[in-house]
Amino acid sequence: MTQAKKNTASFHRFVETASLGAIRTLCDSVSDLAGQPWVTSALAQLTPEADAQTCAQARRALADGCRHLTTESLSRLEGDARRVIALAEGKGPAAIKVVERDIYKFDDPEGGLRAGFDAQTDDLGRSVFLLIRVPQLFEEAERFHFAEHYRNFGRLYEAFEVDCDQLAQFEWNEAAKAAFETKIKEQLQISGPCLIQHFEVSQSDDGAGSPSLHMFLIRHAGMTSSVQDTLPDLSLQPIHYKPPVEATLLFEPAQKRIEVFAEQAAERPLIAAAFAEVATGSDLSGRPMSLRQYNLERFYRSLHLSQAEVEHLGVLDVRVVEAEARPQNLKRRVVVKVDKDDDIDTAARAMLGDNNIFSRATLISRVVINLRFERNGKEVNLPITLSAPNRCNLASRQDPRDRELGYAVLEAYGIVRSVAPLDAASEAGQFSAMLRLYESDCAEVSRAELHNWGADVSVLRSAGFLVPKARASFVTRVRDDGTVLQAPVRSIEGRLVFDDPQTGLLVAVDPSELERFEVKRDWLTERVIKGLRSAMRMGRTPRSTGPVVKLGTLVDGNDDVPVHLARCLDRMDVIASVDSSLRGDGQSGWGVVLTATGVCPEFLGANVIAQLADVLTADEAGITVDQTRLMQILRDGRQRAFAAAVPDLRITCDIAGKETATLIIPGKLPFSLVGGKQVLVVERLMQAHRAGNPVVTGGALFEGMSSKSPAQLFTGDTWKQYIGHPPDKSRGWMLLL
Repeated sequence: MTQAKKNTASFHRFVETASLGAIRTLCDSVSDLAGQPWVTSALAQLTPEADAQTCAQARRALADGCRHLTTESLSRLEGDARRVIALAEGKGPAAIKVVERDIYKFDDPEGGLRAGFDAQTDDLGRSVFLLIRVPQLFEEAERFHFAEHYRNFGRLYEAFEVDCDQLAQFEWNEAAKAAFETKIKEQLQISGPCLIQHFEVSQSDDGAGSPSLHMFLIRHAGMTSSVQDTLPDLSLQPIHYKPPVEATLLFEPAQKRIEVFAEQAAERPLIAAAFAEVATGSDLSGRPMSLRQYNLERFYRSLHLSQAEVEHLGVLDVRVVEAEARPQNLKRRVVVKVDKDDDIDTAARAMLGDNNIFSRATLISRVVINLRFERNGKEVNLPITLSAPNRCNLASRQDPRDRELGYAVLEAYGIVRSVAPLDAASEAGQFSAMLRLYESDCAEVSRAELHNWGADVSVLRSAGFLVPKARASFVTRVRDDGTVLQAPVRSIEGRLVFDDPQTGLLVAVDPSELERFEVKRDWLTERVIKGLRSAMRMGRTPRSTGPVVKLGTLVDGNDDVPVHLARCLDRMDVIASVDSSLRGDGQSGWGVVLTATGVCPEFLGANVIAQLADVLTADEAGITVDQTRLMQILRDGRQRAFAAAVPDLRITCDIAGKETATLIIPGKLPFSLVGGKQVLVVERLMQAHRAGNPVVTGGALFEGMSSKSPAQLFTGDTWKQYIGHPPDKSRGWMLLL
């Protein structure tokens, strides 16, 4: 092939395959071709009456004549041909179909554009017609096509779910458009105008009864930039411009799914959240829609892949060509790599023996699978690289056909699965573990901890609550005295151990203690809240961003009882924040705060704290909350608070480091205390009150402490309602009765 043909492969292909009308339309309209003698001569022979041989010669003459053009003209011509072919093949015609309904916006009164478009005989002709006659629609078709093209392409794509049970009939109008523009400008901090175009797309060829897909094209001007322009005298002059910043949003109401294509990853959730709020009146769900979970455990005993499992996909061959195993020694690894026609299991046995590491690996850290198939009459090899803890290279493949086929093969072997919500029975079976994860304040958790909680790691992974992370090199242990030891792990004779600095002994480490998972806390919190609301048959309420979540309201006789959910109620800062939030809500009656915290106060403001373990049942039948028992806990707690005729300090836990108590003063809401110092200070004030001398000097009150004021022990200002100076004095402390 000559260099000219190499540089204009798309134009040559267009000339060889396009209809006569499409060729004539392009040649007559492109300035680099119009009026060229060799073009005119070739077009004169391309007539419906010409025989096949004459047409073939004319097409060759037209293609060969490109060598007369300049390099710049060839580049423009090749670009136009490439764009036209892209919208005439594969899913391209669907994009043309989406925008052709708007031809009327650019048509003349006689309908010439519509007639010309309808007269085209094939997809290439229709694509060329739009490029030449209605370039604005052609550009919109390109954007829709490339939105489909880049679906699941990790560098540009992210999917979201609308957080609602069911979407009402979706309707897009001018008011919604204006609100979306305003919200987008607010979210992205855009000072200038923002253009939003809407298209409704049918997902079937006939459009009958198929769920609709709505496409939104978003464009605004970016930051001012510049390029250097070379002047005739070879001096440079900057040309300032504002590049377009574009995003495409696809919305499928039936699936409550929003897909955003944008170059900046940080902008995708902002655009999706703005659309969800304006178009549906809902928030985004925390469900990680774009997350895929990869499981390499099937390779722990064999690297062989059966061809029968992917026979329906029409592939020629699938096999592992490279594998990396890690022994217990974290600094060592074993790698086996073979040719695409070799069997890696056989090679491993031949080189490493029958009892090799790949037949008993504790961790396969990397696997490369070669996928062989035919495309356009040629054999294609697609390498798929899977790496621990949860990585795959398919999302970076630009060809959507590669991504679709690759994911289909991995799904057939059970190596990958997309995140999907658990069914009611599975979620109920894991709900106690989910509550433990929710209660935990850590960003990650080990497999050993999950096993201790009775969690099924594979189920929680499939639901998207856990994402694998790299193995830890340190182990954390809690000593008998409550102190935490963190020590580096090393390998000795195939065993993982760490050195205990107190005893000097080697302590064995189970590999599961080093296997870590990231907790998808937003998604986990959403499912816990929805599970509890469903168990108590509560309607949907707005999502809370504060320290405590209001689940809803229960009816107890003639009273409406607010029910809240809080976690980490064994921490002073959290208790102060929750207490302050509840006191500031203007709550008229008594309520309930549900928690999974093991040791916590008895009251928070005008709310009785109830342990979820006392009222919650989760089994195959689902999640249920014993509301009768819950209301009895509320009545008992309220009675204890009202029954006090004199100030009282009720200590609920006296374990060192976990002390909790409640100060009850008639006429005031109970005040929760956490920590030995808080309890001790209030206990000294209570003893002084009961002895008839309520004022305690600062020295006596804070004896044995570095603190000199309650403000150093308590968070927030609630304590000032219960502890203060005597009237008209600035020294000494007393209970404010």
